Amino acid sequence: MHRYREREVAQEVTEVSVLAEKGAMPTQMRLLDNHSALHGRQALLSFLTRWTRTQQQAGGRPRFQFAEEALFQILMFICPDRPSTPALLVPPNNLPPKRKENATKPKLPPRPLCKVFSSDEHGSAVLQGFQMFRADETLCDVVLVPGDSDETFRVHRVIMASSSDYFKAMFTGGMKEREMSEIKLHGVTKLGLKNIIDFIYTSKVSLDMGNLQDTLEAANFLQVMPVLRFCNRLLISEITVDNCVEVERIAADLHLEDVQLNIVEFVVKNLAMLVDCGRYLQLSAATMASALASDSLKGFSEMELYHIAREWLDHDYPNRRSSVYALIRHIRFPLMTRSELFQISQEDQEEGSSLMRSETACANLLLEACNYQMMPFMQPGLQTERTRIRSDATHIVALGGVMRQQLVVSKELRLYDENFRQWRALKAMEEPRYQHGVALLGGFLFIVGGQSTYDTKGKTAIDSAYRYDPRFDKWIQIASLNEKRTFFHLSALAGKLFAVGGRNTSGEIGTVECYNMKKNEWTFVSSMAEPHYGHAGTVHGGLMYISGGIIRDTFQKELWCYDPVADMWSQRADMQELRGLHCMCTVGDKLYVMGGNHFRGSSDYDDVLRCEYYSPDVDQWSTVRADATRPERRRASLCLRGTSMWWEATPGTAGACWTLCSATIRTATCGTRCLTCWSLWGGFAPVR
Repeated sequence: MHRYREREVAQEVTEVSVLAEKGAMPTQMRLLDNHSALHGRQALLSFLTRWTRTQQQAGGRPRFQFAEEALFQILMFICPDRPSTPALLVPPNNLPPKRKENATKPKLPPRPLCKVFSSDEHGSAVLQGFQMFRADETLCDVVLVPGDSDETFRVHRVIMASSSDYFKAMFTGGMKEREMSEIKLHGVTKLGLKNIIDFIYTSKVSLDMGNLQDTLEAANFLQVMPVLRFCNRLLISEITVDNCVEVERIAADLHLEDVQLNIVEFVVKNLAMLVDCGRYLQLSAATMASALASDSLKGFSEMELYHIAREWLDHDYPNRRSSVYALIRHIRFPLMTRSELFQISQEDQEEGSSLMRSETACANLLLEACNYQMMPFMQPGLQTERTRIRSDATHIVALGGVMRQQLVVSKELRLYDENFRQWRALKAMEEPRYQHGVALLGGFLFIVGGQSTYDTKGKTAIDSAYRYDPRFDKWIQIASLNEKRTFFHLSALAGKLFAVGGRNTSGEIGTVECYNMKKNEWTFVSSMAEPHYGHAGTVHGGLMYISGGIIRDTFQKELWCYDPVADMWSQRADMQELRGLHCMCTVGDKLYVMGGNHFRGSSDYDDVLRCEYYSPDVDQWSTVRADATRPERRRASLCLRGTSMWWEATPGTAGACWTLCSATIRTATCGTRCLTCWSLWGGFAPVR
């Protein structure tokens, strides 16, 4: 080729490579075709080879190298019979191609576009289309007829089957209705069927108390679950004293369990109003029995509940006679007084029906209550569902202790009313005491030992013991300890009470006493390895654990475990800290210890700030964290409420020891209350 032709070809090849980068390669292929026709393919190939090597030796870089695929197509166009690999374009190993600094990076070919489209309007548009088809009966293939009318509803099988399990089974399960053009739906009213069809085609339905029952019955019959759930919620929200009997009947007929449960809750909360208007007499036996069994039933004595049950039975006695025991068994006769039990027996004898004596099971209920009242010391071991106080609330109580400023020992029992944020006085103890043991057994509060006057050495230890009855806000004295003791631990374990260690006028005590409720006596069991006082304890997994304490004026870190079945003590892993006068409790599967004292130097007391817990399954102690926020706390107490620990203490050495327990109390003004007794050191603000 001539020189001027070579310049033209070079210019056109460059333009081709540039256009190839821009995706316009096929447009310029004809230029090369023209030159190859004029000068021959071999001449053009020779020129391209010389031109490329010249550019590489000069340090340049042909632009068409940025589009290798395009250049490859050019060469294949020029020499279709040559190998697929264009060797002439491969740069020599000793001369790698250099890239200009301002050159752009090669671009990757664009990825194919792939996105998912979703339309919120499509579903409603489809429903609107089906509704229009139904309105003008287009493509409708079945006619539905309600059970109480001859009116017809033309619908589409596929739409009804996709929205109702009933129609799905009918049209796809081989039933004879599959081939029928008209189907009679017995048990479904016209109003109910119309509302269900409207919902299926529009996803909307208008409900009120006038059409709720028909729609609910239709939704339940046809198994249209969204409507059924909405009807349940609407029915529950509309329960009143006037319509509760009717709502209960609907719920029972249609087996609506959620509605039935809410009816029971409504009756429990509004029983007084139902009794005043007499509507409770029309309630079912199942609802009355569930209400009488509830712990949340407040505002009635057991005697009043007995009369309510009697009146309900007498309202239709021939038909309700079979429900006598089902109701009466939920009356908690053991919580009645002896005079009330005698009154029931007298009334039953005077009346001709003899309701209580006619049923052997009912007579046994009275006998159970009489035996319970005749054996007061065994009552903690005779607990049943009929001895439990009706309450579901918890409260904090505190008893005894020392008024730190006056150093006067208290005998008060007080309850903290969270609603009014103040302490309320309950029945006081028979005598003042502090450093006593407190435990809960069978729903009763036991207070044992301690001392009645302020004495840091334990010289005034006492042995008396009392039991608090929260049902009647009453104290009774039980058998005294065999040894006077204070600064000891008391636990309820395996239906018995265990008093461990302590001190008295003779010094430190290592003996352990066990209280037997049936015999109302204390007996000695296996003693500790060494006398202890100021220790703490808790119960876990049927075993009693005792930690720390003081032995011969030395604080300890030992942990001992007592097995009441084997009557044997065994030593476990030591705590990480020496401590005494501390507290201990069980949370889940861990035993926590907090607070307490140990000696700083030779005789000065120092607070233990670290909290640690023990894992019985691995016999190991772990640290929680130090109570660095309250460095002056000592002689602390640790309490549980639900799953939370409550931590309280008072500075100084004056205080009284209480331990964690639960009970339930009855007061004349607020009915029944459930309380939780917490261990506290020191006094509390008096009620004003």
